[in-house]
Amino acid sequence: MTHNRRSISVAFAGAALLISSSATGAQAATDVTTIIVPAATDTADLTPVDLRDLTTLANQTDTPLSDIVEEYGPNHDFSVAVDTIAERYPDQFAASVYANGPGEVSSVSFVGAVPPPVIDMLAGLAVDVRLEGGYALSAVAAEEVADAAVTTLRRESNNTDFIAAGSADPRTGVVDVKTSVVMPSGALALAAESAQDVVDAEGLSVEVDLAAQVDEDLFFETE
Repeated sequence: MTHNRRSISVAFAGAALLISSSATGAQAATDVTTIIVPAATDTADLTPVDLRDLTTLANQTDTPLSDIVEEYGPNHDFSVAVDTIAERYPDQFAASVYANGPGEVSSVSFVGAVPPPVIDMLAGLAVDVRLEGGYALSAVAAEEVADAAVTTLRRESNNTDFIAAGSADPRTGVVDVKTSVVMPSGALALAAESAQDVVDAEGLSVEVDLAAQVDEDLFFETE
């Protein structure tokens, strides 16, 4: 894919520095689709191995097994299903959230449209699941984009004690980086371009924004 890169703009937002590879910045998810897969049962579908693990947890925490199964069983089934989906659709799977609070709904999100087979893959769970399409980055691409930005910042730093960490939002494509020292805007612009190069290589129509913030405690967080 050939990407017509726009001039890079720089803007301050509070203590954070925003580097944008487009005139308008990173866009929110477009063409968002939502599908609700209702819970099919009130109980989790546990294998003997699952039940053994939950029994061990119940014994260790001195909690009734029925309470452990009710709390962790659906979460386990959801996690297994999500792992299968992420493995089968690495270029489309973007994110997942297991929600067990009152009124909350678990969700699985994708780049582009929701793959139809996913509905059947989640249909047997004991929890409602909201499927969302239209995210900017897959989970794999988000990790690669953040890694590219951080790697560039480390290369551009002349400080041997320099620490950097970053993550990319699969929904918007915004890359958040924290650095242990102030980095010049030129280095941040190069980091944004490195992140954009990864997106271009994936063939995605996403304009990357890089939001940078200095965190003097970063060393202790990442040690």
